[in-house]
Amino acid sequence: MPQFSPNRSLFPISEHTKLEQLENLFQNWHQAITEKEPELADALVFDGFYPHYSSQKKRILFVGREPRDLTGHHYIETLHRAYTICRRIGEKPLNQAQFHSLQFYLCHGILNQFPEYDGIPWAEELSETFADASGWSYAFMNLSKVSNDTDDWSTNWGESNRFLEASTNDRNFLKEQIEIINPELIITMNLGERLDYLGEIDQKSKVHTGNVTSWKYITGDKSIPLLDTWHFSAPSKSPKTHFYNPLREALK
Repeated sequence: MPQFSPNRSLFPISEHTKLEQLENLFQNWHQAITEKEPELADALVFDGFYPHYSSQKKRILFVGREPRDLTGHHYIETLHRAYTICRRIGEKPLNQAQFHSLQFYLCHGILNQFPEYDGIPWAEELSETFADASGWSYAFMNLSKVSNDTDDWSTNWGESNRFLEASTNDRNFLKEQIEIINPELIITMNLGERLDYLGEIDQKSKVHTGNVTSWKYITGDKSIPLLDTWHFSAPSKSPKTHFYNPLREALK
């Protein structure tokens, strides 16, 4: 059975209402997948936002592709522990785990008017104030909630596509999750044509600059900048050259 909510004691009381909203959404989501794709239901891994996200001067949401080796866990609670206590991802120190450390560097840059990349503290140093009342935080969700527990590091698009169709046909659960998280900036990881699963994308707003494609994400009466980058685990991509500097220019 999936875990629908992280440990609420990690969060300030002011964020408990949103945690409850997400928990209710995830329970309904799990029921929908159980009915439409029962083979996937037990492998769902839910996510959301880290503690103190709501009080940030800019609310940033990162969107990945799929969880890995996390069946039975909650993404946010598990990664919160990895970031703040273990400071490791599996056998790798946090500094060497590009998918995760890059989220730290980009979030730090955005929240601090984009200082030069070479002056940003290492991820393990940044983790000392991550998700803290006087520190910094962000939100994270995967496009697919189906945990890929195989040894193949490529995205399992077969299961992901089944999940996405079941999650957006009658009711778009992904869109509802984003509405609850209520970001002011969305950064996605090479989702391409699958961006449409997230909700309404203003097709006329597209601007492509080589390493980043910018869009406007429409929800209610709001228009939210959405930037699609390379996947954060992409080999041979430089955090500075292919992510940080292009995002800084795109946001300008």
